[in-house]
Amino acid sequence: MPERILLTQLRRIGDVLMTTPAVAAVRAAHPGAHIAYLTEAPSHHIFRHNPHVDEVLLLPSRAPVPRQLAFVRDLRRRRFDVVVDFFGNPRSALLTWATGAPRRIGFRFRGRRYAYTEAVRPLGRLAYSADHKAALVEPLGARVDDLTPRVYLGPAERAQAEAALAVLGVRPGELFVVLCPVSRRSYKTWPAERFAQLADVLIGRYAAQVFLFHGPGEEGLTDAVRVKMVHRPLPARPPVHTITSPIGHDGFLTEYGQVADTLKRTLAL
Repeated sequence: MPERILLTQLRRIGDVLMTTPAVAAVRAAHPGAHIAYLTEAPSHHIFRHNPHVDEVLLLPSRAPVPRQLAFVRDLRRRRFDVVVDFFGNPRSALLTWATGAPRRIGFRFRGRRYAYTEAVRPLGRLAYSADHKAALVEPLGARVDDLTPRVYLGPAERAQAEAALAVLGVRPGELFVVLCPVSRRSYKTWPAERFAQLADVLIGRYAAQVFLFHGPGEEGLTDAVRVKMVHRPLPARPPVHTITSPIGHDGFLTEYGQVADTLKRTLAL
């Protein structure tokens, strides 16, 4: 039975979130193990209150090379029994190999096979992301029965999220729907008129409070939806507007967990 387990997904905060069902399954299978999670900022906020992880290791990816090398040496000194690489890019594969762990599990991607002692065949491009990640922990005897991603929150985050909703005029028990009509990839973006039609149905038929969610510099995408709507969505103004840049931003919501609790009461599409 492994005593020290390292799990890693270096970046892509959504993909990091999708590893949380697998992380919970590893904890259930190995309740006495020390479980560490290696990632980059800002994804470490996802595990700030996660009860299934004992420590979060933050990769200094933008630090000078000597500091990065020192981090790798420290990683090796921790003597992990097993490392699971959820990411599988060249850098994460190299870091996995550099740990020197006797068991190193990752996907069977071209050019990464050297890094792993156990290479798992990917499920396929159409597999749900959380299911895809779950396949990597099966060799550890971890069975993922619930694929729901979870962010665990502290009381301060819950209080600030409730305050943000109150300022917007959203009352407890009211249907609050967040629509996110943006993507870094244009081919993943649903047409603005479709989002507008959906928002109007939610407001007109279900009396929902609809908030259009966007990131920095993406205001034009939500504005394109807003102008095509018959009904009026919630205004894009502080404090909730600050969730467009939640990490390290001076405003009402300054941590990922506060954003998560705001969205926890929503139907996010």
